[in-house]
Amino acid sequence: MQQEDDNLKCSPKTFVKAERLCSKKEIQSIIDQNQTIFVYPFKCYYFISDKKSEVDWNQMTVSVSKRLFKKAVFRNLIKRRTKEAYRLHNKSVYCDTHFNQNKKIQIILVFISKEILPYFEIEKSVVQILERLKAKDKVTGDR
Repeated sequence: MQQEDDNLKCSPKTFVKAERLCSKKEIQSIIDQNQTIFVYPFKCYYFISDKKSEVDWNQMTVSVSKRLFKKAVFRNLIKRRTKEAYRLHNKSVYCDTHFNQNKKIQIILVFISKEILPYFEIEKSVVQILERLKAKDKVTGDR
């Protein structure tokens, strides 16, 4: 069972329930930390910690403002596109051996654009965010 869990963590083709950040307390805590990265169309709040917490999975959630997009159909479309980009490219950060063994990362992606963007633009931004997080880990991890 342990080997299956390890395989899932490094698989670029999964976004299982354990990888979703759902707890309102944790989300508020991450926002209060105020560690941010801005890559249009996202403002990314993140928290990098030791893996000694309850959950061993790296976690991510997407937020789209109801004020900007009144219809749930459009909010869900943006969330689906963002999650798909994350699912396909999360291996670039999470399967780096140093990062995967020692750190846990929680990410909140807040969509701030006032228009619905095509998938390739969202994907490009998500990849840039993941690369910046990987670079930040190397800076904080080599202390």
